[in-house]
Amino acid sequence: MTVWIADISNWQGDINAAGIVAEGYAAVVCKATEGGDYTDPWFDTYIPEIIGAGGIPGAYHYLRAGDGGAQARRFLDRIRAHGGPDGWLVQLDCEADGGPPEMAAFMAEWNAATGDHPVLIYSGAWWWDDHTGGFDGSALTPYLWHSHYVDGSGYGSRLYESVPGDWWTPGYGGWDTATILQFSSHGRVAGQDIDVSAYRGSLDDLRVLTRAGTPTPIPPDPDAGGSVSDLSYAPFGKPAVVGDRAAGVMLADLWGAVALESSPYQANTPFPLVARLQRIEATVNALAADIAAIRAAQATGDVDVNALAAALAPHLPAAPTAAEVATAVRHDAAAHLARD
Repeated sequence: MTVWIADISNWQGDINAAGIVAEGYAAVVCKATEGGDYTDPWFDTYIPEIIGAGGIPGAYHYLRAGDGGAQARRFLDRIRAHGGPDGWLVQLDCEADGGPPEMAAFMAEWNAATGDHPVLIYSGAWWWDDHTGGFDGSALTPYLWHSHYVDGSGYGSRLYESVPGDWWTPGYGGWDTATILQFSSHGRVAGQDIDVSAYRGSLDDLRVLTRAGTPTPIPPDPDAGGSVSDLSYAPFGKPAVVGDRAAGVMLADLWGAVALESSPYQANTPFPLVARLQRIEATVNALAADIAAIRAAQATGDVDVNALAAALAPHLPAAPTAAEVATAVRHDAAAHLARD
């Protein structure tokens, strides 16, 4: 399986970051900082859009000569401002004047501050040996984001068809295999040509690189149990409650609060059922935004159908096995015989 990834920065300006996710790119990595003093002005706009669209957020730092540890601290501060780094893809971009000393200092500071959250070093054979003297980057991180471009432009999934298998074997820096391959800077996504990358594995595999924790289950609330099926609505006035401590208890109280301008719940305190409905509404709104973006792209024919299909595939039900089909046929035949 191939998972598609995009990266963007101030060079893309007001690109629709949520639209990138809607077109099937599971993760979008955004430039956060460069060197010791530059901050990308679009980072704070892109990241909420990506998270709101359900994508995996990511950030990269463009390494420069200087204090590598200080660069790591600035970078981490930007990520933490948006709730990271857990759940994020993190990249250290090595293609300028920051060399092995800066890389080592950056990684030491980062690992100490984050407890070794995974970092992918981004580079290419076109830069590494000439600027590092053949430095063993794999000693700093086992994860390489390798850069090697195909010719031309177009949808990322189509361009990737031209990638030879041996491009995943970088041949520099001590890495035997690339973890992620950036194969074009001209992938057509969300109406622009941008950097596009591929990850060979499942979405769950990719999430391991983000150190995404297992979601904490929401404990059942004794005052908000039950479901909509527990309610029956009276023709007038307050809904009648059906069920033991059902959600209807709270909904009925809320109904009464609207009519009587009073409530059994203290002001400015969370109302569990409403909070849950708000979370559902936020999810539905994000889904609606994705659908709108897909429809807009389809209207102009500007959508990478293969990438979109790959993103949707893991969410589709599995096809029945031959044994399951045979069992279903036997049950159906038995049912016909019983009726006859």
